[in-house]
Amino acid sequence: AAGFGKNTKARALAQLSRLEDEPGFWSEYVTNYTHAGLLAALDATNSNADPTLAHRNKQIVVLTCERLLFFNARDWTLVLVVPLSELASISISSYSPSVLVLRMHRTPDVLLDAAPSARGRMLEELVLAARKFYAHWGGDDFGERVQVLYESEAVGKLFDERRRCVGTMAYTESNVFLLLPYAPRSLFLMGGDTFFFGLLDIHQSLQTAPGGGAARDGAGGRRPGDGWRWHTYFFMLKSGAVVGGRRLVWCRHPGDERSVGELQVSWIRSIQPLDTPRGDPCLIIDFSPVVDSGDADC
Repeated sequence: AAGFGKNTKARALAQLSRLEDEPGFWSEYVTNYTHAGLLAALDATNSNADPTLAHRNKQIVVLTCERLLFFNARDWTLVLVVPLSELASISISSYSPSVLVLRMHRTPDVLLDAAPSARGRMLEELVLAARKFYAHWGGDDFGERVQVLYESEAVGKLFDERRRCVGTMAYTESNVFLLLPYAPRSLFLMGGDTFFFGLLDIHQSLQTAPGGGAARDGAGGRRPGDGWRWHTYFFMLKSGAVVGGRRLVWCRHPGDERSVGELQVSWIRSIQPLDTPRGDPCLIIDFSPVVDSGDADC
């Protein structure tokens, strides 16, 4: 419990009805990544809506028999009220033991993160409260039962108040995800299935030839004096039934429609691990493009 029952300010702001106050309530600390609303959270130019702002996303959720109340954890300011009648379902992912998405009927999704030890209890309390709420107001005739939906895909959708997809959640690894505006024409979501993706660094010449390859002199060698540096890109390993569908693609942003570079999986001759001074994992990909008789390294 987060101490809601003993907080005079919070109880005054909540304005609990007699029906809510009598059976008691449940409260827990959460991180609300959509503290400013889903659309605002997806807007990278809105610094006040940054999902990682700790002084705004750290909240306390209070569950009564009728509502979900969200308070700012720092000053107990009431920031969001969700009637239980608005809750349609709850989505959780196999990629995270703590994240959950509250799916609504007529308002945007709410993206929360609770301690792994608390999420299970939170799901039980939500489903139980919704079941009792519907039973009190007419049972199944009042609305559909709230269900917990288990998702196994690394990429999920987020919906606005009209149930239109406006955002994408993409897990790059366990409990680490990207929060992106929905871009249906992006390389990430089009051009075959993406079964691996994430941020990687590529070692490139500062003078780069068109198409992403290193600039070379007339004899095919690299120009003398070229500098080299690491560049960070968003990499995707794509699959597809068409010829050339299996390829490694990289771009500057997951929402980009054009790649910075790519290579066909069929071009790859070998992949070798490389030890680095700092111990970072590194790979050397030796490939030979079909259109070029020469070899290349990436």
